[in-house]
Amino acid sequence: MPTPLFVRVLVLGLSLAFGAAHSGCSREAESEQPLPPTRMSGAYVNETGVLRFYFSDDRVRMAGGIADFDTTYDVEGETLWITTADGGRKAMTIGADGSLTGELGVFTKMK
Repeated sequence: MPTPLFVRVLVLGLSLAFGAAHSGCSREAESEQPLPPTRMSGAYVNETGVLRFYFSDDRVRMAGGIADFDTTYDVEGETLWITTADGGRKAMTIGADGSLTGELGVFTKMK
């Protein structure tokens, strides 16, 4: 018959082994989630093909229709903030697929 000390050590060892295996799994699942970008790059076009954003470093150029201006932007989590001509900021949501959604519609990255 096992001694009480042996049983305690066995239970503690199994608990530690299960805890280590479980924590490894949760870290793996967390690492599979893509992190939101801190900078944008490339060209994006809206669903009509008229408006486009061109991102480089900390600048964005909007072109198409009657719009053609260059300004700054910031990324905070899943929100893209574009600085307006009057110094305000307009928000766009960065989708899980990389699309941008806001007042001007949905923009997808050009290939």
